[in-house]
Amino acid sequence: MSEKSSAASILPPNYSPKLNLEAFQQNQRSDWFLEQFVAFMNSLDYSVGLTLSVGGTLVTGKLISPQEYFQAIGKQMEAAFAKGGLSPEVSKQVGEFIQSRGEAATPSEDLLKAAEKAAIAADVLPITGNQRAYIHLKDAGILTPSTGARMSLSGAYWRGRIAEVESFIIGEAN
Repeated sequence: MSEKSSAASILPPNYSPKLNLEAFQQNQRSDWFLEQFVAFMNSLDYSVGLTLSVGGTLVTGKLISPQEYFQAIGKQMEAAFAKGGLSPEVSKQVGEFIQSRGEAATPSEDLLKAAEKAAIAADVLPITGNQRAYIHLKDAGILTPSTGARMSLSGAYWRGRIAEVESFIIGEAN
């Protein structure tokens, strides 16, 4: 069965959905290739250099999965809270809470199918192309426009909306 006939089989007869304009506009702002590239690299759990133009600023670093991002940020926050004087138990709870967000960052196929069915049931056209709304970098840095020099913080992590990326280069700027 083709994907087209499979999708049509879940639609009720005489289905005439309303267009979810906000979701449609959001989806149109994102680069479909960048979304698919990020999703593919996340599935491989492999890091690759990436340089992004966001709001006229160049951000560079190594593309990582949401899971790796939240694990690292959770560990950093746990250490920061412990260093700030919070009890080890509370610091650990903060770190574990943040680390657990990585599990929710990548929706399962079952969850995506359920969301699509819910959209159909609500008589709203599902827009499924923008499930990977964020991009995550480690060893992130900003390239200063006037000199091209890289400003970086040791071990910095960056999270940004894919829809805000204006252009990108596969490769990390030094």
